[in-house]
Amino acid sequence: TRGWVYELLSLYCGISRDQIVPYRLGTDEVRCARAILPSYCYTQEFTFHSYVREFYRSFGGVEEGAAPKTRKILISRRNMGQSNRSFPHREHFENMGCEFGYEIIRPEETSITDQIRLFSEARAVVGEHGSGMHNSVFSQSGTVIGCLGFWNSVQLRLGELIGHRNVYLTRGCKWPTPEQNEYLLGMSVEDLRSFFGKIEEILATPVA
Repeated sequence: TRGWVYELLSLYCGISRDQIVPYRLGTDEVRCARAILPSYCYTQEFTFHSYVREFYRSFGGVEEGAAPKTRKILISRRNMGQSNRSFPHREHFENMGCEFGYEIIRPEETSITDQIRLFSEARAVVGEHGSGMHNSVFSQSGTVIGCLGFWNSVQLRLGELIGHRNVYLTRGCKWPTPEQNEYLLGMSVEDLRSFFGKIEEILATPVA
């Protein structure tokens, strides 16, 4: 279990780590006199139940009607360690983000509380597709969420649920194959500049 799960349960549900009894799925057998087993709040197509929105709003991250957000953040995967993901122009992407006024954020170096605050204060969030971008659930409606890589039903459905404006850059991307077990984010530097330019256009358009 990832460390952030324990932190989230402690901060927002009042459940401390010493109250949690872990077990190994597939090898351990759990017998309970009484049990509450919650179901997932989405279908197989990741169409999230509206309660998911209300649940994350309860953390204080999404404040509809608050003062306009001004921050632009770029979620970096530079220090994520071993991965089967190849992004030859990652350095260009991050440098270009700085040119367009984005702050570089590394989630693995940021507490859950700070991540919630950062996402809730952002008017635009960009990054490589993946779980690091799913913290956009703490961003308010109208936030522009820009992803590099493959269509991601989780990200798109979260955007639909919260009311985000989603942008995807998929050009040059390739799925793993038996011969080459890696995700390739093969967009060009020109593609990346067009991506940032499109987001700027959307930011200049008032939310309906």
